[in-house]
Amino acid sequence: MKRTGVHVFLVLWALVVTVPLLWAVVSSLKTDSQIFTSPWSVPTDPQFGNYARAWGQAQIGTYFLNSLIVVGGSVLLVMLLGSMTAYVLACYRFRGNRLVYYLFVAGMTFPVFLALVPLFFVVKQLGLLNTYPGLILVYTAYALPFTVFFLRGFFRNLPWAVAEAAIVDGCSHYGVFFRVMLPMAKPGLVSIGIFNFLGLWNQYLLPLVLNQQPERYVLAQGLAALAVNQGYRSDWSALFAGLTIAIMPVLIVYLIFYRHVQAGLTAGPSSDHAALVHRREIGHLPALGDLRRPGRGRVVVVLLRRRVLCGLHGAGGGVHRAALRPGRVGPPLPALRARYSVLTAKHHDGMALWDTQAGDLSVAKRTPAARDLLGEYVAGMRRHDLKVGFYFSHLDWSHPDYPTQRPSTLVRPWVESRFGLCAEGAEDPARWERFLRFHRAQVGELLGYRPDLMWFDGAWERDESQWRMRELRDSILAEAPNMIVSRLLDHSDYETPEQGLPIVPPDGPWELCLTVNDSWGHQPADRNFKSTRQLVRIFAETLGGGGNLLLGIGPREDGTFQPEHVERLHALGAWIERNREAVYGTGRGLPLGHHYGPSMLSKDGRTLFLVCLDRPIEYVAVKGLRTKVRGVSVLGTGAALGHRVVGGFGDDVPGVLYIDAPAEVDEYATVLAVELDGVLDLYRGAGYHG
Repeated sequence: MKRTGVHVFLVLWALVVTVPLLWAVVSSLKTDSQIFTSPWSVPTDPQFGNYARAWGQAQIGTYFLNSLIVVGGSVLLVMLLGSMTAYVLACYRFRGNRLVYYLFVAGMTFPVFLALVPLFFVVKQLGLLNTYPGLILVYTAYALPFTVFFLRGFFRNLPWAVAEAAIVDGCSHYGVFFRVMLPMAKPGLVSIGIFNFLGLWNQYLLPLVLNQQPERYVLAQGLAALAVNQGYRSDWSALFAGLTIAIMPVLIVYLIFYRHVQAGLTAGPSSDHAALVHRREIGHLPALGDLRRPGRGRVVVVLLRRRVLCGLHGAGGGVHRAALRPGRVGPPLPALRARYSVLTAKHHDGMALWDTQAGDLSVAKRTPAARDLLGEYVAGMRRHDLKVGFYFSHLDWSHPDYPTQRPSTLVRPWVESRFGLCAEGAEDPARWERFLRFHRAQVGELLGYRPDLMWFDGAWERDESQWRMRELRDSILAEAPNMIVSRLLDHSDYETPEQGLPIVPPDGPWELCLTVNDSWGHQPADRNFKSTRQLVRIFAETLGGGGNLLLGIGPREDGTFQPEHVERLHALGAWIERNREAVYGTGRGLPLGHHYGPSMLSKDGRTLFLVCLDRPIEYVAVKGLRTKVRGVSVLGTGAALGHRVVGGFGDDVPGVLYIDAPAEVDEYATVLAVELDGVLDLYRGAGYHG
């Protein structure tokens, strides 16, 4: 019964909306006398001349063109500005983000008639009264708040994993917006575009105040003038014809795009455009960075990542052949003091850097490189006595059998892409098993290069029962018992926090994954480089927490590296060389509260290394140290420092160790070596209370 009542209401509402419109169209084909004598009858002799008279004599054609110029320009401008603003507010975090958003929301609630007088004087002072640009700017400002409000929510629901993959593959922020996110937001853009078109096409109040020259009237003004003008007071047929002409564009636009409106309001975003990024058949190059090795001593490591030259179309398919010389592995590794390296052998887009026999998507088969890059990389690393690691993405958005499953619980619930997940109810277990065979085959091929580390990634779109990571780990260790593995869900050897330094370090082995700027892979637009001082500080804090630093950079399209990257890596390597005793062969240092800065402890527990991130003014203090100190020196210079213990309560509560500030300090961070007269013994109590 309730359902029937709803249907009856909807039918009545449809009649209320459509009957007046149909009556206006029918009346436009009658004479004035027929409109009054038989208002509901169908015209037997349609008067199409009414339209010609309205278009010409009543100047409806001029008003129509004016409306088209003003509304068309306004919609284009508001869509461009609104989409860019909404995207930034939805996807970027910065101070004042929410305040800016609330200001746009407040703009939706402000009554426009209260702004008419200020608007008039502002537009007049700009010299834009009675002009197209004046109306376009005001229309844009009028429509912008709702556009930003609507599109911000839409952009927040887009599959950000696709954008992350594009960024990793080298897309600039502008490229991600225009080439990836904007096409995926098409349903929302069409919806808000139509809403803006309908609202602005029928706008009357703003042009009435800001546009008073008859030759610049828009349709709403022209129809009002036609209704009240003395010359056309009784020309009702021409008035209805003009009204019909004004209605037709709105009706046509809605009939063409109504499905897109429904999709934008109900279906949500689409990720069809991801193929432009993830299936682009262009070249890949290794990229270098600097790290420390987990699990086997305190070492600095190099992370190598390749990039897809997103949006670059040049000679040689995007990568110069000269940049792919055999044996070229990037910056001189000895200067970086690296001990192991990790190369992105395959990322989420599925492009393999080796001549894989499991599929045909590889640099050997599909790019100007036309050869196996992994073999050259491994040979280069071994020549420098570096341990070798491979980054390998579990997920593969280019493989047709990959999007055939859905996890029981998404690790990242917002990740929805037709390249990663199938629709509910469309799972195909047989095809998923075929993908797993492909996945295992490629892992087996990588093991054939005899790496020391397998750095996995991209498991978030499936669960353990689907990936069977324990099975994968067992198969890897059966072939390579000493292999170290990461990111196998619950079966990893160490933790890999990314881009953010942990406040509380993980308990076991761990590795911080970090970039010199904000991007994995080379992005020319990303100039937000971390300074050498910042990198040294992060590195020292990582060491103090017992972790390794995985620092990634990416090459340019010609195979060279940005000078900012090379400069920082060499400076970091030089700092490591000056303080190598504190870097290699050390472990987690003092807990929080004992020293104002990071610290490391030698393996035998008899040497404590204190990092001074800032220049000490008078002294460096260490609290709770029970073990006696034999001596203190500055790494890099060897200068001996005086020290003394102040305070304490007998043998129970030790005093504070004060070390004299060194006269000469390191330009980035100074490290003090504290030689202990025995194994480190700390007091962790609450003090003596009597």
